Amino acid sequence: MKLLKSHSLLSLANSYMIDSPQPSNLNYAWNFGSLLALCLVIQIVTGVTLAMHYTPSIDLAFISVEHIMRDVNYGWMIRYLHANTASFFFLFVYLHIGRGLYYGSYKAPRALPWSIGVIILILMMATGFLGILNICPKWLDDDMGTLLMTSNLIISPKLKSLFDEHKIKPCLVFEELNKEEVKESLRAETRKKAGIYGIFNLTTGDFYIGSAVSNKFYSRFYKHLLKGLGNKNIAIDLKNYGIESFAFVILEYFPEEVTKRNNPDLMALETYWIQTYKPTYNILLEA
Repeated sequence: MKLLKSHSLLSLANSYMIDSPQPSNLNYAWNFGSLLALCLVIQIVTGVTLAMHYTPSIDLAFISVEHIMRDVNYGWMIRYLHANTASFFFLFVYLHIGRGLYYGSYKAPRALPWSIGVIILILMMATGFLGILNICPKWLDDDMGTLLMTSNLIISPKLKSLFDEHKIKPCLVFEELNKEEVKESLRAETRKKAGIYGIFNLTTGDFYIGSAVSNKFYSRFYKHLLKGLGNKNIAIDLKNYGIESFAFVILEYFPEEVTKRNNPDLMALETYWIQTYKPTYNILLEA
């Protein structure tokens, strides 16, 4: 016991964990704060460990998870521990808040710790929401979110490098446009949708950005890449390289059906994309 009180570091731990004076009416409900700290430590340790083996790539993400589960020593346990600790973390958060509400911890003299806790809760909610929102730029709904799970996002290395170079996160990708099944898939999966699309030349790296009102994505594809009647730069390269050298990409969905009322919003969104990414084919805006 003398060592606990004489040692510089151990005495600090002793004063907080052993000799710290506490009310006699404390119960197990006051354990949630320390359990949250334990969960946070576990999340950080397991998260960093998993990040060493995970590859955030469209092509390799699933394979890297399988690598963690099968090849990494106790990788399966680390992954499940990380996932389940996250669930327990939020469970303990709400129990911790409920304990505070029940015992009046929001009242003086504990108003300041309560306010700090509320700020932490808001930051947690904001972090979770923005993480979901980042899947697809600007807007996301359930119907659009399902499209992200299609095989159309298994893209070629050349197109992936273009996305990485310009920091573009696509919603839907169509390559090998000379195949009839790809054309039919494009028609089916973009039906009744509106938003921003891109046409990428996989040979030169040039690309075009435009907008499409509801149910017009396929007509834009037909005009630019099947008939060559849209952008003149695309028409020239279409003759030189062929349609198989191009990719048609849905960059962002518009969250509602386009009408006269909200059409200016779609135009503003198109302007934003063009000004931000400066697509080379848009030098001649004739489409």
